[in-house]
Amino acid sequence: MPDDLNFDDISEDLEEGTAARSRLNAEWSTLVALRDTIGIANKGDRNKNSTFRRALSWGRILIPELFDPEQSLLNRERLSHVARKYFQIAEASSEPGQRPISPIDIIEADISKYEKLLERESPLQDMSLIRRDLNEMRIAQQELRHGSKRA
Repeated sequence: MPDDLNFDDISEDLEEGTAARSRLNAEWSTLVALRDTIGIANKGDRNKNSTFRRALSWGRILIPELFDPEQSLLNRERLSHVARKYFQIAEASSEPGQRPISPIDIIEADISKYEKLLERESPLQDMSLIRRDLNEMRIAQQELRHGSKRA
């Protein structure tokens, strides 16, 4: 994803007045304020650009409850397709009123399953697609653990 986050692209699927819309508005306005503050603080230093990526990194440090990788709507847009898929699986698997299921728990279970399949690989079997999917899941697992592949 390019560094330019686009509020309209992220918010178009959210209904007005929903908790997700309110959260996105809070994240977005805070992120813009952080980016502008970083820009003011870095005036005169040509090597330091104030970017949304840098502001999001600072936001995760300064306001972790707002920019938590598992909760932040803006952060999810920065994740790969595979990582976002595991967020959706976790949300769909979680029961209302119960402890939410973590996407990390689900991806780790899938990684374990794929590793067991590859342990049985014989020279006559082609498991290249399973190996490729396992590599993509491992990358997504790191993204989920650290918040973003680019931050």
